[in-house]
Formats: sequence, C-alpha cells, structure tokens
Amino acid sequence: MFESEISPTILLILTNHGHGHYPKDQKKMEPIATWEKLLLGVLALLVILWFSPGINKMMGVSRDAKSDWIGLAIPIAMVSLFVFLLILII
Repeated sequence: MFESEISPTILLILTNHGHGHYPKDQKKMEPIATWEKLLLGVLALLVILWFSPGINKMMGVSRDAKSDWIGLAIPIAMVSLFVFLLILII
C-alpha cells in the first residue's frame, strides 16, 4: 500500500554520520581567522563598556530593593518537578 521512502536529508545524515566524509558540494567550515577573533573581542569589549553604566545603576537599585527569593524559588521548583516527572515517564 505505502512504500517507505527515506528523505534525501536523512539519507545524507545516515551516510555521513561519524565518518567525517562530506559530499563534494558541501564544504567544511574553515577556522575563524585571527583578525576576526580580534574584531569579535573588540566588539565584545565595546558592548560591555556600552552597557556598564546601566548595569551599575541596576546594581544600585537592586541593593535597595526588597529581597524576593520566593519569586526565584517557585519557578526553579516547578522546572525541577517537571524534569523529575519527565524522567519518571521514561
């Protein structure tokens, strides 16, 4: 009645999985160049410096705020319970 077909994508994954071979039309990713690493580092530093005044202000406001640990504990407990139930299902 129905003929089982394997999609080309799944077939490609199955044939190349764990062997390190790539089809001729597919290239491996090249390692990132040194100038790109430096550019990413400078960009990260600029982002940190850009956000630092806001972070300092937020830290000052959070020191004066009332502690609300129950607001942190309830979501963590719910996620832990959900993961525990998922483990029980298996």
